[in-house]
Order: sequence, then structure tokens, then C-alpha cells
Amino acid sequence: MYERLGKVDSRPYSKRRVLAHMTLAQRRAIIGLLFVLPGILPLFIFVVYPMVSALYLSFTNWQLVGTPVLQGFGNYTDLLGDTQFHQSLIVTLEIAVGTALPSALLAFVVALLLDARVRFTGWYQPLFFLPTILPTVVTAIVWSMFYQGNGIINAGLGLAIPWLTDARWALPALIFMLIWTNLGYFTVIMLAGVRNIPHDYYEAARIDGAGAFRMAWHITLPLVRPVLLFVVVIATSNALTLFAQPYLLTQGGPAGATRPLAELIYDTAFSYLNIGKATAMSFILLLLSLLVVYVQFYVFRPKDI
Repeated sequence: MYERLGKVDSRPYSKRRVLAHMTLAQRRAIIGLLFVLPGILPLFIFVVYPMVSALYLSFTNWQLVGTPVLQGFGNYTDLLGDTQFHQSLIVTLEIAVGTALPSALLAFVVALLLDARVRFTGWYQPLFFLPTILPTVVTAIVWSMFYQGNGIINAGLGLAIPWLTDARWALPALIFMLIWTNLGYFTVIMLAGVRNIPHDYYEAARIDGAGAFRMAWHITLPLVRPVLLFVVVIATSNALTLFAQPYLLTQGGPAGATRPLAELIYDTAFSYLNIGKATAMSFILLLLSLLVVYVQFYVFRPKDI
């Protein structure tokens, strides 16, 4: 009985001895780890583990059933000669170039116009933001009706252009729709950055005789560079991972002219059941996104760095 009690009582004393030999910094580190563990654990379960699993699958041959078979860099080397992959990669880059910087610059111009505080500005801002809150399916259906042969665009401009069935016009039509869809969201961000600039700068510039264009070029644009960088990065990220709009508007056609890399990844994984090749494309897209973002941060870095 006494020995059992001694054994039971020795456990808390051993824990106390361990704690007694720990420094205050070590105790605080353990307590801090316990506090952040509920947030870190889901991150590892739902982000880190799926990414590591996908990286493993990119080196395998797997058709969703059975056991993945390792084949090294076979999926990556196959992509070097895959014409569909090359075409989708070029389309993705064209969408990124055609939407990111034009959307940011256009949003900057619209933000300057809204900041002028002309009459009925309170009505203009919700109208610019309206396309952002529309569901993607609704936006794609409406624009597909606009782009029809007898749609409002051809009828209003007196044209007969097959916007969605001609490879020369399908991609520009898609890019124009994307710019229209995201313009309101980017304009709101730009407007917040423009209105955060102290008015003292503009008053000093007016005293020196600067006009509206010179103030916008030498004061507004340099001071909103961080906001402009944010908008360009977000627009580029949206373009590189684009899927829903081209899938709903053109299904990637005609002849793959509007099929971005994300749509090709989807088709490869769930239509052709080639999971290894699809995950290899995904990691190439990830590396491409990181490279593009790094270049953007380098270009838009402050001039004094």
C-alpha cells in the first residue's frame, strides 16, 4: 500500500523536477507553443500535408485507383514536349500580361477621377463595384450573350466578329471581360490609397504651379506604389490561377486558344485521370507564380533601396 502510494506520488514530483531544471525562456516557449498549436495543427493537416503529398504524386504514375508507381522526373520531362502544355502556358502568360498591369493602371485612373469628388460620386462608386459582387456564372452567361454574332456588341458597333469562335478574338474577348469584372475591386483599393495621401503635398505643388497631370505623376503615383504593387500581384495571381471564366465562357476553345494552365490541369486530372502529370503541372505553375511575383516586387521596389 505504501509502495503504491509512493509510486503514485513520485510522478508529480518528477514533473516538478523537470520544470525546476527548465529556464524561464524554455517555460515560456512551451506555453507559447501550446497556445499556437490549435492554429498550427490545421495548417499542417490541410496545407502542408496536401502539398507534400502532391509533390510526391508529381513523381508517380497514378490514375486515381491502385497504388502510385514512382517514375522519377518522367512527368516533368514529358511536359517539355507536350504541345498542349506549351499552348496553355502561353495562354496563361498572355492573360496575366493582358489583365494585371492594364487593370492596375485603369483602376488608378478611375480612382483619380473618383477622388475629384464631382457630383454624384456616391452613385458612381457602387456602379463600378457591382461587377465584382456578381456571381461568376452570371457574368459568364451575360458576356456570352454580348459576344454572340447578333449580340449587343456587334449590333451596337455594326460589326460581324465571331468573338468566341475565332481564335484571334476569343482571348482578347476573355481578357476584356476579366478587366471589366475586376475593375471595381481594384478601384476601391486604389481609391483608398489615393485618399490616404496628405493634401499638404498637393497644396505645396499648386503653390509651385504644378498642374493636375504633374501632381498625379510626381506625387500620387510614387506614393501609391505599395498599393499599385498589391493590385498588380493580386491581379497576376488571379490570372495565373484562372479557371472558372474561360471554362464557362469558351470551355477553353476554340482549339485551346483560351484554355489556361489551371483548366488543363483539371482536364488532365479528372478527364484523362493522369494525376501525376496534373500535379507536375501544378508545381510548375507554382514556381512560375513565385518567379513572377519576385519580378514584380523587384520592379516596384522603392527607388532608395
